[in-house]
Amino acid sequence: MNRSCAIGCVLWLCSATAFAHHSFAVFDSDKSITVHGTVVNFQWVNPHCWLDLDVMTGDGQVEKWGFEGAPPLMLRNQGVSKDSFKVGDKVIVTAHPRKDGTHAGSLLSVTSATGEPIMAPRPGAAPAPAASSSGSAP
Repeated sequence: MNRSCAIGCVLWLCSATAFAHHSFAVFDSDKSITVHGTVVNFQWVNPHCWLDLDVMTGDGQVEKWGFEGAPPLMLRNQGVSKDSFKVGDKVIVTAHPRKDGTHAGSLLSVTSATGEPIMAPRPGAAPAPAASSSGSAP
C-alpha cells in the first residue's frame, strides 16, 4: 500500500467518525415541541451552540431545559449572533425533542415572548411537524 493511499484511508476513517459524532439520532425529528422559558445560559461555541432555559411548569416547579443548536456560522445565517440571548430573556423555543424524554431538544426556531423572531428556521428546512406544548408562558 502506498503512502497516499494509507493517508487517504486514515482521513476517510476520521471523517466517518466525525459524521457519526454529529448524529441527530437522539432527537425525534417526527415531533416538535414548543417550550416557553427564561434564558439562563447561551454558549456560542463549536461544534454546536447551546441554549439553556428555566421552564416553569403548571404546578410552579422550575425545569432545566437544554437545546442544541447548529454551529455559530450556521446560526449566524439564521439571524443569530453571540449576543442574541441574554440571561433573563423570555423566549419561546420550537425544537425536536430528545427521544429519551429528557428536557432537551434540537433547536428549530426561537422567538421572543412577544412573538418577534430571534432565530428563524433554517433556510430550505422542511416545516416542523405540528407542535405540542411544554411549560407555561414566561
